[in-house]
Amino acid sequence: MVSSLTEQYQRGNLESLLELFDTSARIERGDRKQIRAEYGELFRNSESRALHIWDMAWSGDGRVTRGEGSFQARVLRKGDSSPRIYSGAVTIEVIQRNDRPLIVGLYHKAEN
Repeated sequence: MVSSLTEQYQRGNLESLLELFDTSARIERGDRKQIRAEYGELFRNSESRALHIWDMAWSGDGRVTRGEGSFQARVLRKGDSSPRIYSGAVTIEVIQRNDRPLIVGLYHKAEN
C-alpha cells in the first residue's frame, strides 16, 4: 500500500492515486472530494514530486489497520528553481474491501 501511494504521488496520476482510497476516505481537511481537489491542484502545479515513507509501525483492530511513521515530501512547483521539502509524521488507515487494501485515512503533520 505504501509503495503504491508513493509511486502514484511521484507520477502525479490523480485517477490512479484516487483508486487507492476507499469512497469513505478522509484527510485532515475533508473527504474524498477534498482529496481529489488538493492532490489535483498539487499535481497540476508541480513539475515533480517525491514521497518517502518509512519506519511504519502497523497495528489493527480486525477491521482497520493503522500505520504510523515518518514522511518526507519533495515538491518542485512550476516556476520554482528548487524543491520545497516537507517532513514529519504520517498516519495511514487501511481496510480490506473486495480483497484489496484501500486507504480510509491519510493524515500527516509536517514539522516545517
